[in-house]
Amino acid sequence: MSYNPADLLADRDLFIVDEALYATGEATLKLSDVAKAREWAEANNVMAGEFVQLYDYANSLDRKLRKSGKKHVAGEKPESSDWVVEIATNLTLSNHSQSISDHSLLSATIRFCEALLAGMVFVSKTTTHDDTFNPTFSAAVFGIPNIEKTVVLSATGGLLYSIAGPFKQDSVSRDYWSPANYTNLTLTQLIGPALPSTYSHWNNDTT
Repeated sequence: MSYNPADLLADRDLFIVDEALYATGEATLKLSDVAKAREWAEANNVMAGEFVQLYDYANSLDRKLRKSGKKHVAGEKPESSDWVVEIATNLTLSNHSQSISDHSLLSATIRFCEALLAGMVFVSKTTTHDDTFNPTFSAAVFGIPNIEKTVVLSATGGLLYSIAGPFKQDSVSRDYWSPANYTNLTLTQLIGPALPSTYSHWNNDTT
């Protein structure tokens, strides 16, 4: 299923999704991309204040990464998140198509804000060929509308990482993502035929 805003398909009673991994929407930005999005907003007077706050947030996350000395730093939800909600839910790009020269950039910016609300944003340390420090801001959202009415089919439990994050955060992953929230997730193991040899290692409930 393609990525969908939450207000689509609202008249359905139940969603059953196979290969749910492909419904995960991702966004990758540089700090310079966030600056370009801010410049567009200011030039066209479209949520200019909100985009300024977005840039300030990204800039603070950049500074946090530099100071930490780590390879990755998780992006925590801001104390005041009105600007995040505004960009994530109320910015309709089709209303401003004549002023947009880079639609993919602004789409990624909206997705970044959606992911920030879900605690699925992090910045990673990357360097260019000349050793210039140029971090990458990454975000992911599970693009299924009405998740509370959704059943996800998965042949392997690995898909659940992309859906809800790790079940147990170890020392390696805990600094990359905010802790997963399982409020709307119920796991159900369906009875089926014997697994073929490909899945022979999935031999107990823990696995």
